Amino acid sequence: MSTPNEKEHARQLMMAAIDGELREDERSELANYVRKYPELEEEFNVFKNIKEIAMNANYTPPPDSVWDKYWLGVYNKMERGIGWILLSIGAVVLLLYGLYSVIESIFVDVEIPWWLKIAIFSTIAGAIILLVSVVREKIFLHKSERYKEIKR
Repeated sequence: MSTPNEKEHARQLMMAAIDGELREDERSELANYVRKYPELEEEFNVFKNIKEIAMNANYTPPPDSVWDKYWLGVYNKMERGIGWILLSIGAVVLLLYGLYSVIESIFVDVEIPWWLKIAIFSTIAGAIILLVSVVREKIFLHKSERYKEIKR
């Protein structure tokens, strides 16, 4: 009857054998395990074949034109990302300053009734929230657009 620890130890010995790191006593121990558990021999041969295939695999680098196109795409995405971030920060700052100026001028003016001040503030706040919501939705939908590559 086999124990999981024996088979696991045998697999560790197989990996060491494939890497050429077995001592003589470990070699005989592995041979005993393989005789005891015949299915390990097939597993061992599979591992040897995998190593042989990996060692014989050749890497052919892509041509320079592929790399040029790749880096252009990366640079374009980085530039656009940074541009959108800066544009967003600038727009938020300008909108906040403009909103602050409008609110300050409305609330300082004593001739405007308080209920009209609240209505103006609510209208501005609602418009900003709706604008942000629509822009966010459009950006999200554009990222997951299924047909954006199709030309009409």
